[in-house]
Amino acid sequence: QDINRLINRLEVVRLNFLNILSALAAKRRQKEWTPPAPTLRERIVLFVKQRTAQTSGPLELVIRMRDLGSHLGATRSLISMVLHDMEKDGVLSSNRGSIYVPDIATLH
Repeated sequence: QDINRLINRLEVVRLNFLNILSALAAKRRQKEWTPPAPTLRERIVLFVKQRTAQTSGPLELVIRMRDLGSHLGATRSLISMVLHDMEKDGVLSSNRGSIYVPDIATLH
């Protein structure tokens, strides 16, 4: 009741209230249109694919996990875990300072 009374009496309060409601509505609408963030695995695949013009065949990318993490906004240990999972899936192998992809076409 107090808020209604202030909104009806004072134009400044009414304008600020409408501004707050508009900002909340805009944020909620923007959230609906924002695509979900890709997973770290998807970002690694995209990073590797963007570093070559080939669409198939083997590729060796010389990069340290710390540098890859810096490019992708992740820690070295998290990069290591995801690369290890990708190794288990057989899509790549990683050694100290390099990532080897046997066939870019099968990288997912």
